[in-house]
Amino acid sequence: MNPEMKRPFLVKRERSAAGQCPGCYSFNYPEHLPATRKSLQQENWQVNCALCGCQYLIPQPTSQAA
Repeated sequence: MNPEMKRPFLVKRERSAAGQCPGCYSFNYPEHLPATRKSLQQENWQVNCALCGCQYLIPQPTSQAA
């Protein structure tokens, strides 16, 4: 490897909320679902699974202050 070529800094992204469907075991991310398949209720996302349509709750990740 050429010593002049340096790797870019790796930035760790915040963990997004994801939930595993109890029906088909696929993972669903609320930010990837259309508004018709999700709704925010108090501190949880109510999600309809994109694959099988099962409804379940995904807790919102808590933001940790540094």
